[in-house]
Amino acid sequence: MPLNRKTLVKDRYPFRINLLNIISSCLNLLLPLLVFLSPSQLGYHFWPDWSLIFGIRVDYLAPTLFFSDLLIFLIFVGTLVQLFLRDRQKQLFQLKKTLSWKKLLLLGCLMILNIVFSVNPLNSLIFSLRLVELLFLGVYIFFFNSLEEKQWFCFPLALSVIFFGLVGFLQFLKGGTLGGLLYYLGERSFTTSSSGISLINLLGKEHLRAYSTFPHPNAFAGFFGLAALILIVGKKLSPKLKTFAVVAALVFMAFTFSRLACGVLFLVLVGYLLFKNNQTLLVKTSKGILLLTFVVSLLSLLIFKNLNNLNMYSQSVSYRLFSIEAAGKIFEKHPLIGVGLNNFIPVMVETNKGDNSAWFLQPAHNTYLLLLSETGLVGLLLTYFLLLQLVSELAKSRRTEYFFPLLFILLTAFLDHYWLTLNQNRILLTIFLAAILKPKRV
Repeated sequence: MPLNRKTLVKDRYPFRINLLNIISSCLNLLLPLLVFLSPSQLGYHFWPDWSLIFGIRVDYLAPTLFFSDLLIFLIFVGTLVQLFLRDRQKQLFQLKKTLSWKKLLLLGCLMILNIVFSVNPLNSLIFSLRLVELLFLGVYIFFFNSLEEKQWFCFPLALSVIFFGLVGFLQFLKGGTLGGLLYYLGERSFTTSSSGISLINLLGKEHLRAYSTFPHPNAFAGFFGLAALILIVGKKLSPKLKTFAVVAALVFMAFTFSRLACGVLFLVLVGYLLFKNNQTLLVKTSKGILLLTFVVSLLSLLIFKNLNNLNMYSQSVSYRLFSIEAAGKIFEKHPLIGVGLNNFIPVMVETNKGDNSAWFLQPAHNTYLLLLSETGLVGLLLTYFLLLQLVSELAKSRRTEYFFPLLFILLTAFLDHYWLTLNQNRILLTIFLAAILKPKRV
């Protein structure tokens, strides 16, 4: 919002008021733009030696500069300039009062240890910087952003769902990507005949699963499932736009044919219709599911240890079981602080030499086991207690309606990894967490 002259006490330099107004206006445009473009994967990949496995380029290992990074960097610079021009002592005092510096220091120390003792320190450092970037974005939304939630989050998210969902639907109808200007939003070029593309057999004919601008239909479905729930439980949009955006999200999500995300979304929606007003039950259920996902993930390491003949399962199931077994082997060798962030794939390949399944060059399809492998028991337990505190904070502030999007994240994370490994999903997750923790305006 434009600044009033009264906000600058005895300002001897009138140009500062105009400059602050300009910066504030730019920031108020950048954040909604980031939300709208969060499904885009436009970026520039770098390919160092460690990003190649068997001579194959692995996207997960490639350091990438995304367009979203530019937007976040501009927000960062604008925030620094605002702090410099305003009463810095007051701003920093409020920031210090709001943040838990002891927890940030602990997190920083653990991150440094994870980098130092990782299999590939440079790879872990680059991924850690990505997490620091997301932490800044969350802090900015929580502390510095002065816009109403409808302006910066709900409205651009609704428009984003409609636009990017339509792109995915048209891809399904065409049997390939649309091309043209969508290239500049990160749409890759492929058809149903391209290798490595996810297809669905309908009535004896192969159809392209909707990708939109995502790396995989499952990531598309996870993003849209969370977006749909955010819009459903939110109360900031006009009823017509809200209804249209939610219906669009559900319809377009169906064309990803992601059984996991669609199934979890169905269960969460049933729970929302039946129990949305029972706050006590919601708190207990959320804590129970949080504990259950962590415990079952750890138990799966014992259940699926030393698997034989994975060929008896479907490809999707066999890859998931193989990644669980690989996570168990990595954990046995690196139990405390793991092999380092973003090092699961190369260590999995090295650990399973001679196994054909080692060609499955993807992270573990269980976010909790992926965290266990890369950050050890220390990182996994820290994640659990942070999520438990999040549930407690939502219960304390009586914002229990946001348990439903949170449950969707917890359950989909049990059988996939995109909330940690893919940029679009990480950004939406960060924005969602910052938005629900941000104090309500009175």
